Amino acid sequence: MQRSLKKQKAIFLTEAPSFTWESTESWQGFIVLSDTLRTESYDTIQKIKLAYHPVLLTGDHENAALNIAKKVGITEVKANCLPEDKLTAIEEAQKRGKVSL
Repeated sequence: MQRSLKKQKAIFLTEAPSFTWESTESWQGFIVLSDTLRTESYDTIQKIKLAYHPVLLTGDHENAALNIAKKVGITEVKANCLPEDKLTAIEEAQKRGKVSL
């Protein structure tokens, strides 16, 4: 892999949840898929924080999750979650008090 592609790959791995390397005899490159935030996401999370402690539960890898959380102002992140991990986290939060989904 060329040096510039390696550098780009490292950058994308900190931001995107999905990364696929592709190559043939004549070319090589990668495909990156990433979530797109709505423009109102940050403001919405700030309003939620007035009454709740938001937690990001996601199946995305940790770097991508932290990147999204930082953009919207969420400080607690649980990444690499399977559906049952999310359910367990929600059930534990419900035992402690207020929960909103």
